[in-house]
Amino acid sequence: MKPDCYTRVTRTSAGTRLYRQHCHADWEVLYYTKNSGYLRLGEHMEEAVPFREGTLICVPPLLVHGSAGEGVFENICVQERHFPKDLIPAEGARTGPGGCVVFQNTGADLLCLFQMIFRTFVRNPGSAEARIDHLMTCVYDVLMEQCRTPAASSFPVERMKDAILEHFTDPSYHVTDSMGELLRSPASVRTAFREECGMTPVQYLRMIRLKHAASLLENAPPSVPVSEIAYSSGFSDPLYFSKCFRQTYGLSPQSFRERTASAGEGARKEKEKTV
Repeated sequence: MKPDCYTRVTRTSAGTRLYRQHCHADWEVLYYTKNSGYLRLGEHMEEAVPFREGTLICVPPLLVHGSAGEGVFENICVQERHFPKDLIPAEGARTGPGGCVVFQNTGADLLCLFQMIFRTFVRNPGSAEARIDHLMTCVYDVLMEQCRTPAASSFPVERMKDAILEHFTDPSYHVTDSMGELLRSPASVRTAFREECGMTPVQYLRMIRLKHAASLLENAPPSVPVSEIAYSSGFSDPLYFSKCFRQTYGLSPQSFRERTASAGEGARKEKEKTV
């Protein structure tokens, strides 16, 4: 399953609470990364699809829509000319008003993918097609995998995930900071989290931070120090970050960056040969 192409990638500007009504000739894939609200549909805004952080809504061509947040919200959108129809009847996907395809609570993998898609487009919108094509293929593969193995998480586990995703880039953040807001004992939250996710909240937080760091190492300019990437990913100690990164990826952060850059250069040269 592979999208043929993309047309444009955008992100809401800072402070957005309301996004005007509009429509597109292509499908629009909206991934919400912050806060909650409603995607209003129709010229008179007569229908609505609720969204929250982690919601993905695929809007059909020519359907008038606009987002209204309950506060400041953020999303990343990709316009797709050929949306994979396999997702529409898939178990785990919900068909909403106007033919929208809705996925709730999509998880950290899609957050990382959409952040990479946006950075890739912004860095070089004129020549990013191949990489965005690959990343959107990954998005659809992740969604199909979730559809094949649907798993409903309990409310406290979802709340814990949401809190981690909101704060993981803050080096001073610890999961215990959020547990007190769940009205459950920390032990019960850890037990439920491990049963549903196969890891503790602390392990989940570390995984999210490492995935974010890997994405930054792959996309940030070589002039950005590894220590800065560590801090930007929520690690207060660069040495501990390097240790965790090597345990997870089998390479030091610098070696990972060099291997990624080499692979990217090789792909570029191969593409030039075919032009």
